[in-house]
Amino acid sequence: MAITTDRLIIRKLREDDAEFIHKLVNQKSWLKYIGTRNVNNLDDAKNYIQKINDDMYKTHGVGLWCVTLKETKQAIGIAGLIKRDTLDHLDLGFAILDKFAKNGFISESCQAIIEFAKYNTEEDRILAIAMPNNRKSHKVLIKLGFAKIGNIENHQQKDVLNLFELKLAI
Repeated sequence: MAITTDRLIIRKLREDDAEFIHKLVNQKSWLKYIGTRNVNNLDDAKNYIQKINDDMYKTHGVGLWCVTLKETKQAIGIAGLIKRDTLDHLDLGFAILDKFAKNGFISESCQAIIEFAKYNTEEDRILAIAMPNNRKSHKVLIKLGFAKIGNIENHQQKDVLNLFELKLAI
């Protein structure tokens, strides 16, 4: 299954995305705002992809997708719906290679994923979390219609995250 937009193809992550994933999760912005995933080589990246596909898709029917440019098929980011044990609803997650930021690709892919969620899940809302200092993510979420509804404790990194909500209306 794939979701297409004017400029993007949003598809399930594949093992051959390992080089891209390795680069994405080790760039400075990922490490600063999301944290380390211990993806130190291509084998780790393949295992990370397999874990996403097994844990998210097989368990919850949703997960992170690979965002690719329609014209070249180049992988530029990830976006998708995550089911976290700490949240009552699906969580919108996204990240992009820094060199593709500020082109609207994340907003475009996330809007398509929100539309997918409206018609393919039983959710009446989607949540999102972001570090308080991650102003770029806040800006994207607000543009997509999310509102900040509070904070949530991040037990893994022992800090507080901002919690956003988007009510889905069909």
